Amino acid sequence: LALVPKDDAVKARYDDILKQEIARLAKLRDPAYQAIEAARKSIGAGTFSQATAQLATAAARYGSTPEWPGLSGELASRQGEFDQAEVHFRRGLAQEPDNQKAWQTRLQGVQLDRHLAAAEAARLTQGWPRAEAEAKHALRPRPNDAGALLAVPYTPLTLPTICSV
Repeated sequence: LALVPKDDAVKARYDDILKQEIARLAKLRDPAYQAIEAARKSIGAGTFSQATAQLATAAARYGSTPEWPGLSGELASRQGEFDQAEVHFRRGLAQEPDNQKAWQTRLQGVQLDRHLAAAEAARLTQGWPRAEAEAKHALRPRPNDAGALLAVPYTPLTLPTICSV
């Protein structure tokens, strides 16, 4: 009998769950929240102009939450706007300092993307020494990262030496 909660405790817990569910359903109906979710899908699909418009719709309501700079930074990085991505991720870190590891990982990802883009640009113009230097710089923080290794634009110089990073 001591293990069975009192009726008041059960009712309080039920009321709490009901309150949470009502709040969740209200959030799902919120046009700004719908815009955040649509932006997430648009970024994933590579439809960046749509994502930009959707994030603008969500900014008034969600711009002060960590979710908004996270998505804005992801969008900027995917568009090659690495400085802007860093600004967004640093804003997210300021808003959510207890989640520092996640934001630092995002900032490292921007640096990786920046160097891989520079390496690819150099490769396209056959600037092999610069392509190699950028590729090695990109791999320095994560030398065993499979995604980073696969993204490196291999050149006549990097192919034999990339594993010695």
